[in-house]
Amino acid sequence: MRALTAIGEVGIEHGGRSYLLRPSLFSMSQIGTPAEIVEVTAMLLAPEPADPYLLKRFRKERFEHALTVLYCCAGEQDLGDLIGGMVPGRGRISYSPGKMPLSDIVAIAQCLIRHGILGDAEPEPGRVGEPMKEFKAVDFVSAAIAHLGMTESDAWNLTMTSFIQVMRSKFPPKPGPKPMTAGDVDAKLARLAKINAARAGKK
Repeated sequence: MRALTAIGEVGIEHGGRSYLLRPSLFSMSQIGTPAEIVEVTAMLLAPEPADPYLLKRFRKERFEHALTVLYCCAGEQDLGDLIGGMVPGRGRISYSPGKMPLSDIVAIAQCLIRHGILGDAEPEPGRVGEPMKEFKAVDFVSAAIAHLGMTESDAWNLTMTSFIQVMRSKFPPKPGPKPMTAGDVDAKLARLAKINAARAGKK
C-alpha cells in the first residue's frame, strides 16, 4: 500500500517487507491519556537542552516516546526487527535495537506526531491557538461524524492533517483583515500629523 505522505503516512521498505505507519486519531489515542499525549508531543518536538547531563536524560526519554509513537501507528504490524524495542534484562528495562538507526526513529516519530496531533496545515491568518493541555481524539472524531457525515470508523482513521483539510474544505475560513502595506502606514501617519497640527493650531 502506498503511503499518503500529504496527510502524514510514512512508508518503509526493509528486508523485502513494506510497513505503513499512519498517525490516525485512533493511533494517537493509544499513546496514553489525553494529558500524556500532550506530554509526549512536547517532548518529541522540544529543542534539546544545552546542559550535557540533562541532554542525556532528555534523549533517552525522547527515544522511548518515539518508539511508542511508531508502535501505536503501526497497528498490527510487527516492527520488532525494524526498530527493536524495550525488553527486561538484568534487573532493568533496556533497549534491544533493530535495523533502523535511532536518529531515524526519532525523526519519523516527530513527523507522525506533527500530522497526528498538530496537523501539518497552513494556519488560518490572524489565528493564534490556545496552549494544549489535553488531546482528546474522541472530540475530533465526534466533530467529523457530526459535521462531515463520516462513519465512526472513517473518522477514527483520519489524521489531524486530513481532519483540518476536510473541515476547511467544508467550512472555508472567513477572510481576515487585509494586511497593511508600507503606503497604508505612511498615509495614516500623514493623516495623524495633519490632525495633530490642526489641534495644535486651535490651542
